Amino acid sequence: MIVFAIVPALGLYGGIALYLLAHVALRLRMRGGLGVGRPIAMVLLLALLPVAREVAALASLCLVAAVCVTLIVYEVMRHRSLAHSSARTAANSGSMSFAGWRRMLSL
Repeated sequence: MIVFAIVPALGLYGGIALYLLAHVALRLRMRGGLGVGRPIAMVLLLALLPVAREVAALASLCLVAAVCVTLIVYEVMRHRSLAHSSARTAANSGSMSFAGWRRMLSL
């Protein structure tokens, strides 16, 4: 079994964590909030860094993929629920019919 060394592990986990940090910083600059999913994923990736050194390279890659897929599923579900709630609010205010919003969101 090949053990994942520190430099490749830091490159893989640290690189993705740095990418997520850039997204969090941009969101903070643009919207004024940190969000939830990306900061948690970033901290989780950094917390898994010691584990990445002890397991095989393929297992380490699977851990990174699992964190990223979980983040994507969370963001899709959160975006979907926010989009539907804003469509219902707009439909109730009379600015656009609910059917119009539903057609727009289904594109």
